[in-house]
Amino acid sequence: MRYYVCLQGGVRGPLLPEEISSLFGGIAPDVMACPELGYETGSPQWRRAALLPELAPCVKAEISEPLPLGSPSSPPPRALSILSTDDDQNIRALLWGLLSDAGHSVEFARDGEEVFRRLRDKRYDLLILDVNMPKMNGYKVSELIHEKLPDPPKVIIFTGRDLEKEKLQFVVSGADAILNKGTGNEKLLETIGRLFAPPQVKEAPAPPAFLPEPEPPGVSLSEKDFAGAPGAPEPPPAPLPAPLRPAASAPPVPAPPPPSFPAPSDYARLSSELAELRAEVRSHERACSRSDGCLAARALELAEANLQAVRRVELEWRALRLRLGLAVLGLALAVLAALFSR
Repeated sequence: MRYYVCLQGGVRGPLLPEEISSLFGGIAPDVMACPELGYETGSPQWRRAALLPELAPCVKAEISEPLPLGSPSSPPPRALSILSTDDDQNIRALLWGLLSDAGHSVEFARDGEEVFRRLRDKRYDLLILDVNMPKMNGYKVSELIHEKLPDPPKVIIFTGRDLEKEKLQFVVSGADAILNKGTGNEKLLETIGRLFAPPQVKEAPAPPAFLPEPEPPGVSLSEKDFAGAPGAPEPPPAPLPAPLRPAASAPPVPAPPPPSFPAPSDYARLSSELAELRAEVRSHERACSRSDGCLAARALELAEANLQAVRRVELEWRALRLRLGLAVLGLALAVLAALFSR
């Protein structure tokens, strides 16, 4: 059986397992593969190469090691309900196979309007939004979701553009992460695991230790020398050892400081700055729209003026040809009249 494989940013195939080994020297376990029949009939079933027994001779674990999503003792991530939007059938199939193998439930929407319709009927944990969508792009969908919903789901923006040029739109949209479509499968799973990772719990400090009080010193040397002398006073009895108590020299362990939260004024300041930034973006969009309208009107005016100039030049050229013809005709008549007059 031959397979299609997703390698080097594209779909390669159909290829036999032997051809895959000879052309690429092997593939990583997380490379997505699809049987030839399902791909050509329009219903591809993408699976990791490590899960297909026919491709076992081609899988080389040393080609690519998956990134760990947590420590070995940490619990596995819970199954998530994910809604994705993408018009590319191959990317939708890759996302469905990758996230389904990770234990998540994946659904797809055609555009932003369908996203809002589905959000009215069902609660989703994560939205993966494509930037290029009809009617409404992914940034606008994320911005409206964060404005309208009191408890919005996590949002990942999926784009094929340059990330450096889209920082402003990403910040205004309120999304939680942005990834390029050329990002590897491990990076997507790592980002999802980081967004839904449980909070780290710090251990409480150990209580202070109790130290015994040092015993008092015994009888001094001078007392021992004169203990048996006549008339010498008897030595006092040795005191009993004191009970254990906390060491007096040990400083008290200070209590951990309470967690600090931003002041309400900071929240208000950040909200006002975000509102100003959104208003500035909208004003730029309106200015661009007005500029486009002015440029279109000016282009129509110039086209009309050029058309009128062409027509005027054409009329002048016809008049010039007519005058030239009449002049030639008059000259010919004058020559004929001079000949006949002789």
